[in-house]
Amino acid sequence: MMSRQGDSEQQVYPNATKNLRVFRSVNKRVNRAEVICRETQEIAEETLDELAQQRESLGRIRDGVVNSNRELEEANKNLRRMYVRVFTSKLLLSLIIVFEIIIIVAQIYLKFIKSHKNKSNGNST
Repeated sequence: MMSRQGDSEQQVYPNATKNLRVFRSVNKRVNRAEVICRETQEIAEETLDELAQQRESLGRIRDGVVNSNRELEEANKNLRRMYVRVFTSKLLLSLIIVFEIIIIVAQIYLKFIKSHKNKSNGNST
């Protein structure tokens, strides 16, 4: 009986040491996996913080762009009004110049007609 018990102890002992080595190896791997998980979680939290900051920055930029667009639309309206006013002013000035030229031509024409009539009236008498 002793030999059978000794044989089974010899079989159990190598299996126990083998199992202990496997357990320690698995334990080391699990510990490494836990460390990697913690590092990954820290990186993820840092990334989330950065993304939150970038979201805030993008919100401010978007608001600035919206305000710039409003200001540009207002500037375009003002430029259109100025263009219409300039065109109207140029048209009015052109009409004034044309009327002045007509008046000057009429005065010159009347001056020559009167002087010509006076000469013809003076010659016939």
